[in-house]
Amino acid sequence: GLTKPLDMKLVTIDRILYSVYGTFGHIKVREGGLFLFHARTLEDAWQRNLPNISCIPAGVYVLKLGNFKGQYDNYELQDVPNRTAIEMHVGNTTKDTQGCILIGEDIVFDELNKRFMVTNSKASFDHFMRIMGSDTQAVLQIRENLTSTQDWG
Repeated sequence: GLTKPLDMKLVTIDRILYSVYGTFGHIKVREGGLFLFHARTLEDAWQRNLPNISCIPAGVYVLKLGNFKGQYDNYELQDVPNRTAIEMHVGNTTKDTQGCILIGEDIVFDELNKRFMVTNSKASFDHFMRIMGSDTQAVLQIRENLTSTQDWG
């Protein structure tokens, strides 16, 4: 398995709900045992890891500092099985995901469009990037944690 250098931040996503509306999770950033950040995530529903429409398999990945479509700095996941261009970026619904991971403040049901979404994505993502500093790499661990609801509060 992948071993994490001591000076590298650890980002974890605990997936807490799979639904037709997407895959929802709780993201945390840790460094040296300290929690630095937490928020919600939205990914596509599981569709057998198919490009642009499915979330990726759970596992451990390297995050590499990159840039989202020339607009802002972000992180891209390295060595995702059978996938490329899997990134963490701003967005609110699965219309914004294209197989990627969105970061938001909370998970709500959008009555108007009849779908779940994450809120305040730009502010949450900007906060995440500030916490990550100018780190060129980090480790991301995505875990299946569907029975855990204690983090919903």
